[in-house]
Amino acid sequence: MVWQNFVHDQFQNRTSPSDARQRHLALDLGALRDWVDASKVAELTPRLAKAYATKTTKTVSRDIQALVQLKLVERVGRRIRANREIIFGFLPLRRTSTED
Repeated sequence: MVWQNFVHDQFQNRTSPSDARQRHLALDLGALRDWVDASKVAELTPRLAKAYATKTTKTVSRDIQALVQLKLVERVGRRIRANREIIFGFLPLRRTSTED
């Protein structure tokens, strides 16, 4: 839920079709735990499949690059994943059992 709120905040005043695709990509990647091959992005979810159905691979690459620049996505070679660690700074500290 924190990831969803953070992503929506990042796209708060961005309403273009490409912004909507990028927001959906960030949200859908955030629901996954593993790295994903960038070539599979358009097939990850039905929502992304619909968004990219009439787009080229260049559009997918540009959307990924835009999310990398926003630091919402990490890229290593051809693999990408949501950069969920970015929100750790906004979460409250949790007390560990060794602090008792």
